[in-house]
Amino acid sequence: MPKKRNRSRMTAVERRRLDQKAEKAREKYWAEKGVREKARKRARNRYQRKTRKRVRCRLPTEGPMVRPVRLGRRVIRVYQAVVLRESLGVSSSTLGLWISRGVLPEPTWTDENGWRWYSREYIEAMVECQRGREAWRLDAFADQVAGEFRRRRVK
Repeated sequence: MPKKRNRSRMTAVERRRLDQKAEKAREKYWAEKGVREKARKRARNRYQRKTRKRVRCRLPTEGPMVRPVRLGRRVIRVYQAVVLRESLGVSSSTLGLWISRGVLPEPTWTDENGWRWYSREYIEAMVECQRGREAWRLDAFADQVAGEFRRRRVK
């Protein structure tokens, strides 16, 4: 495939040929519905690939970020905030902002040093909210998070 040349360095014949080719492509686009749909689908996929957030929810089973905790009669595993941050695919400053603005509900457990620990249900509910995030304003996102936690009965 020949290298693309700058339009200003092309000869008049080359420019005319390029314009004719572009005009044919435009006519084909508007004449055939299938071509138009393909182009729209390709553009939509390109946009979604760019804007899609990587969200995963594979939690570690052991290690320094996991701790068993007794809550009432149950013993559950709780995870450090790092695990929540990595599962959501956000930075630590974003997580800190959400905590300070009250977007995130209270953590499942706080240790004697003041570190926040979250249960598996809590992390899964937050990941689901992040996947289906409809609102980009924090107050609307906080409402969405609260609704998801009520729906799942997460504490």
